[in-house]
Amino acid sequence: MGELWQKLVDGKRLIAITTALATLGAVVFTQLATPIYEGKVSIEIGEVIANNMQNSIAPNTMNMPRFLDGPADLAKVVQDKLGISAVLAKGTSKIVDLSLQSPDKIVIQSRLQEAIDFVMQRHETKAKLYQDVTINSTQQIAPIAMSEKPIKPKANLIISVALVLGLMLGVFAVMVRASLKSKAV
Repeated sequence: MGELWQKLVDGKRLIAITTALATLGAVVFTQLATPIYEGKVSIEIGEVIANNMQNSIAPNTMNMPRFLDGPADLAKVVQDKLGISAVLAKGTSKIVDLSLQSPDKIVIQSRLQEAIDFVMQRHETKAKLYQDVTINSTQQIAPIAMSEKPIKPKANLIISVALVLGLMLGVFAVMVRASLKSKAV
């Protein structure tokens, strides 16, 4: 154990240099990388509720809601047509969360608004197909939320990992150098 420690102490310069270079490289990378922002918005899918048995959509669905779009179907359509991430919100059956990542906040805002308009228009068209029923319209739950700080690159994480990897690489280099010296003797 003492011999191993002595090898590390003798190689402290190499360890310090590799650690410093890896950390410096990570800092430079995080400063030069394009920052990525994220915007999110939630949409509550409209429902069609049958008023009585004659108007029910299916024989056994009296007073049971039916969505203007199935949440999974709507998420797939939004992803396929608009390239915007859409997932069913956890713990709900009728709220779809839309999100988009981009370096440009204006692009995020306009593309998410385009997705909202697309869904609203789609559901207005579908709602016109029903007669003598109650329709709870599709609605945007809250304004588009934009991240103030970039979500990528994660500078603290990148620099921390680079520091640890630089330290490990330095220790490895010292051990390899010591091993090669002992074989040469």
